[in-house]
Amino acid sequence: MKSIDELVALTVNEAYANKIENDASELYLNNSLGDISFLIAAIIGFLMQQEADEWESRKWCDDTLITNFSINEDVIVCKGILIWGILDDTMQWTDPFEIEISVIDKRYNRFALILFFKDVYKTSITYEEYSINRHYWDFSSIDWVHKIHFGI
Repeated sequence: MKSIDELVALTVNEAYANKIENDASELYLNNSLGDISFLIAAIIGFLMQQEADEWESRKWCDDTLITNFSINEDVIVCKGILIWGILDDTMQWTDPFEIEISVIDKRYNRFALILFFKDVYKTSITYEEYSINRHYWDFSSIDWVHKIHFGI
């Protein structure tokens, strides 16, 4: 398993390699962003295991559906939906996230990031429910449960 520093470095390298911005014709940007969707899922899983008491060890992160992606100077911002599950259960759940990665020094893999995760007012819904109602998560009105800082 890769360390959080390796996961962030891989994400940054992939982001700069792809240089993809939002495309209004696509609901999700995953196809344009290479490995970023599952790298972000791994970063979220790691941070939630380390920082959030209610995120039990049986929970795992499958992938993300990226709805918004940008690179401005040395800051990468990615928004989307995390798809997660619980060991020994086939049900998958969804929650919104936003992650901001600040590149401090790319040569030495020095990064800082902030993860915003999960809506205070809306409960997690199954992936099946989400596939029927793709607009359940409204990013304009989210009050985040978690705000996790990591790095420098």
